Amino acid sequence: MAAVNQAWHVLSDPARRRDYDATLRAVTGSAAAPSHLSGDELDEAELAAMRRPRHDPLRSYADRPRFPWKMVVFVVVAGTAAILIFGSFVRPAPEPPLNGIIGPGSCVTIDERRLEVAQASCTGQHDAVVQALVEFGAHCPNGTESFRDRQGLGDACVVRVDPAGP
Repeated sequence: MAAVNQAWHVLSDPARRRDYDATLRAVTGSAAAPSHLSGDELDEAELAAMRRPRHDPLRSYADRPRFPWKMVVFVVVAGTAAILIFGSFVRPAPEPPLNGIIGPGSCVTIDERRLEVAQASCTGQHDAVVQALVEFGAHCPNGTESFRDRQGLGDACVVRVDPAGP
């Protein structure tokens, strides 16, 4: 830090800088400056002519390092293959047992005589799927039919399924 402060002390003052440049020319044996240039012009001309060193940390490598694209592609392909292989061994979760409580997405059978619905297995025979549950007497959204929940929790807004379907 002391060397940096000393360099700033010398280079910040034009007179000290001229003296320093003169001592450098005397030590290195450089030719005298042309007489038509003043001190300030000489400094700017010398600075423009100086070759500024540039730090290049990779200069010592004969073959500079490159981004490892091959490794990235290999990792992506291997990861995708692993996910597909492990995914082939996973079985879908079994359908939860029927508990008689109807909620949105529940499959139901419709008792047309009593205008009630009861929970049914989605993999077995069912008449509709519940879209929403509303309070008794509330209106169901468009495209749905209202039936009473057999458990007495409200009205089930259902969408009928195709009888040829599951």
